[in-house]
Amino acid sequence: MADTTQRIAKKDLTAPSVVKEELKEAVYINMWKQADASGNTGLVERIEKAWEKSQGVPFDHDLTLDDQINFALMGPPGQGKTTSVMVASREVCKEVGLNFVDVSGVENDFEPGENDFVFCNINLGGATSAIDLGLPALGETKGGERYMDRTPHRIFALSQKAVGSLLFFDDVTNAYEKVVGPLLEITENKAFGTAKLGDATTVVLAGNTKGDGSVGTMQNLGAALNDRVKVFQVEDTPKDWVKRWEQDVVASAFSDQNKSLKLLMASLVERGENLGFLKDGRFYSEYTKDSTGTVTPRSLYKFGGQLTKMMSRYKRGKSFSSLVDAVDNEVKGIFGNAQAASAISTYVSSYLEGAQEFAQRIFESKDKKGAERIADEVSKKMSSDGEASAESFGFAYKYSNALSNEFLVKVSSLLKDGVENPIEKIQELGVRLGEGLAVTSPSQQSKSLDIFMRRATSRLSSEFLIKTSHGNTDNERHLLRKDLAVGILKGLMNSNIKVGQDELIGIFTNSGSMGEDDSLGLK
Repeated sequence: MADTTQRIAKKDLTAPSVVKEELKEAVYINMWKQADASGNTGLVERIEKAWEKSQGVPFDHDLTLDDQINFALMGPPGQGKTTSVMVASREVCKEVGLNFVDVSGVENDFEPGENDFVFCNINLGGATSAIDLGLPALGETKGGERYMDRTPHRIFALSQKAVGSLLFFDDVTNAYEKVVGPLLEITENKAFGTAKLGDATTVVLAGNTKGDGSVGTMQNLGAALNDRVKVFQVEDTPKDWVKRWEQDVVASAFSDQNKSLKLLMASLVERGENLGFLKDGRFYSEYTKDSTGTVTPRSLYKFGGQLTKMMSRYKRGKSFSSLVDAVDNEVKGIFGNAQAASAISTYVSSYLEGAQEFAQRIFESKDKKGAERIADEVSKKMSSDGEASAESFGFAYKYSNALSNEFLVKVSSLLKDGVENPIEKIQELGVRLGEGLAVTSPSQQSKSLDIFMRRATSRLSSEFLIKTSHGNTDNERHLLRKDLAVGILKGLMNSNIKVGQDELIGIFTNSGSMGEDDSLGLK
């Protein structure tokens, strides 16, 4: 059993786009087999034509010599396993010209037609999974326990009549132990007892791995699982997520609003590591006792959809402040980690108000004069009859926070690329940071730099240690934080920053926990 877990865990990680394409191929091949065996030449021609258009190569008849193709998709929650299965099925139907019919959880008198593809999702999580599968279920009465007879799920009969079908067993890692045997029989023989699936049926199992990498009930399937299914360890990638989001938004409309949302969500994911929901370039979940995580591709996608609706309401006359409040409430309701939710909310509202755009332009400016011109635009936006209003102060905070975020993104990218003389490059970025902050008030500068340095010393120093092979002793870490601080301070001091040098040194040394033994050699 343990060996099975290890084998599954060691499988190469695959993004949902890869899984989707593999599933599409399987659906095509299984459907072709049945159409060819039944002599349905019209459907065979449609499948082959659609295959060539979709795959870019002629249909290879030798593919049909393989054994049936079934899959097990394993991975953390919210990584796109179920979505991949649904999208793959729908895309094949669209390409071949079939009707996609979802019969999941519906008991009715539907009978598939000659152009119908049947999809069924059976969730096996929990003790009721035996009932859902059509197994005899254990019931309780006052006199003790008794068995209730059940008939196999009607998808078995429907799949025989449809031109194609996909039977999706979800949450198998939490399935009742009683379903293990039937699952093996179904995946191997496309049958359960006397009930048989159609030859054009693709069987897919999916389950969530836990924080320790274990796979629950799937462990009890043993080596037999690998003999019957192709196992994918599914993990969504930020790049893959952004691609899907862009396709969905562009497909819905080409309005300026949707273009803005596309850029916003792509920008949000690009900065996910700094905002706390990416780690080493991947989505990750910190499991708690109740198995809730932080930010998953699913929750991020849900937020994007809600943001689309909120933006539409704003365009119809709602105030901008109400939009910002709605974003904040939505973020807190969707994302399970308070720290990540706060960072995302601040980032999104900064983006919507234009603060993020100003910050990005500051760092992308080619010279000091260009940066100063942008900073002057910010200064005008923050002024209100010569006095700072509550709104302008709020914008200043978001702008300062955006500058800090952009600096961390730029430095992080710089360190990961392994450039020579990183401290010198950090100083150049520090100049841009100072030029951007120079237009804010001294109190805002001090507060922004305080928050910023706490992030910088904890994150960038660890990344820099890895990239430059610095040692891990406390003294060497101390010196590295000092190097980072010196680089940043030199950059800031070359700008018109209004916070005094002594105050800056105090902020960096205290918040960076570098000790109070010197003033970083800048006096």
